[in-house]
Amino acid sequence: MVKKRFGIFQIIIFSLFLILAVLVVINKKTAFPTPVLLDGEYIRDGAGDLDAGLWSVPLVYDWDNDGRKDLLVGQRYDDGKASHGYISFYENIGTDEAPRFNGSSRLEADGRCCLDVAAEACQGSYISVVDWNNDGLHDLLVGDGRGYIHIFLNTNTNAEPKLGGDTLIEADGKAIKVGEKAAPVAEDWNGDGMKDLLVGNFDGNIKVYLNKGTDTAPLFGSSYNLKLRNGQDVKIVTRAAPRIFDWDRDGVKDILAGELEGYIYFLRNTGTNSNPIFDGYEKLLLTTGKPLLYSGKEGGHRTRLAVTDWNNDGAYDILAGGTDGKVIFFAGSHEPLYLSIRERIGLTKIGEKIIRRLKRLTGGNERERR
Repeated sequence: MVKKRFGIFQIIIFSLFLILAVLVVINKKTAFPTPVLLDGEYIRDGAGDLDAGLWSVPLVYDWDNDGRKDLLVGQRYDDGKASHGYISFYENIGTDEAPRFNGSSRLEADGRCCLDVAAEACQGSYISVVDWNNDGLHDLLVGDGRGYIHIFLNTNTNAEPKLGGDTLIEADGKAIKVGEKAAPVAEDWNGDGMKDLLVGNFDGNIKVYLNKGTDTAPLFGSSYNLKLRNGQDVKIVTRAAPRIFDWDRDGVKDILAGELEGYIYFLRNTGTNSNPIFDGYEKLLLTTGKPLLYSGKEGGHRTRLAVTDWNNDGAYDILAGGTDGKVIFFAGSHEPLYLSIRERIGLTKIGEKIIRRLKRLTGGNERERR
């Protein structure tokens, strides 16, 4: 009997030490492996905050080819009679290291003002720049609120772009419609040397249209939803708004995606450039350890983003737009963030669900997000 009690005592002591060891390990802080960002500050336009109207979609690009980064901002604009999907050009009158703006002009199409696509609820125009027909000129790829995708070809020069008429992009001979809230980007997704399309939508999915034509004359067939390694569809809450960028500097393209609630999710590519693989996704973080959250002065979220080195300091930065039509600059930090395993688990989608359930079981009052 004594030996038996001693054996049970040993098991209890061993179990306590094991629990303690696990707690030490999961709470030990180590450097977070991906870039983190400083608190945001509003991009200025003249003496006030840049204000594009509603549901701003920023894109950083040297639109007038003068060697300085400019801002293009998609938006929804209401004139009292109808809603419009306009795009504003903010010319950089500062330097490439310190951009400065003083007013904007709306882009024209086919010689008329303004370039206008269908706005629907919380989206006007979602914009990307691409050389669609490989003529050396930058063209404009635009997703609209109703789920269609448009291409506007540059018919002049890169220094003085003039956009031609509106052409809907097709797949299998029909205009592509991804549900609602089309958010397209062009990228050679499968490494065959031809530009493909990735398109976020209202449901939170990212649809992939592979190019079966040529790089000069893209032609698309049916799409498929981007999936995780486990076979589940990628679902970024709702209103997925992707950008493709090598965020962790490992030489392969990743995805950053804005969404409904104002966060930005990082999808790390653990595969290759010709065969991207994603195991999951997590929120971008600030140096405080809190997730980056677009929360405008007038409320609202709906994050859409641009990735850039805004101040040319070598760190990756984020420009985020949202419901209130502003643009917030989140500078990249040169110092790593130290987090524990426990804290990192809480940043994942699975971790969020576990934490919410634990809080409900222990009397927490955080309600499940829809």
